[in-house]
Amino acid sequence: MINLEDIEEIKQLKARYCRAVDLKLWPTLRGVFADDCEFAGTATVATDPDRFVAGVERLLSGVTTAHHLHNPEIRGIDAGRAAGVWAFQDYLSWEPETEVAGFLRGSERQTSVLGFGYYEEEYAKGAGGWRIARIVLTRQKMIPLFEEMPIFGRGEELDQVWGRPSGEWMKDGGYRAPA
Repeated sequence: MINLEDIEEIKQLKARYCRAVDLKLWPTLRGVFADDCEFAGTATVATDPDRFVAGVERLLSGVTTAHHLHNPEIRGIDAGRAAGVWAFQDYLSWEPETEVAGFLRGSERQTSVLGFGYYEEEYAKGAGGWRIARIVLTRQKMIPLFEEMPIFGRGEELDQVWGRPSGEWMKDGGYRAPA
């Protein structure tokens, strides 16, 4: 079976996956996958890790992303295999004139999307450590967001509630409501 060190290594592996996607570190992203990794539920149709990474690179060209993972459930299958489930939240944004995949953009005014779902994965341990051997992405919700904030009000209205960050916002404790 696996031990706590294995579980920690798998957590680090998944964190590296997110960082590689968000910073567009394509060789690093390729390195998290086993050579025979299987992909399902992803926006990129892929039969191997090289095609998957190339597809993600094309899909996210011009798109800024932020991935957050929560609540890992990792269990051993045997000495060299494990399975895990991760809750995730991702935020993808782009400039209004950027061409993005149709499933991301529902209208021309939309400039970002907030998503929620789960990764279900299997991991294999080889000479180079743990790698993702199977990845299944299930999206539960995608919320379109707009630069103009049509539902919740305009910038000036939000400033009255939330304020603006001060010049030294970290030192001053973050956002401050207008006096």
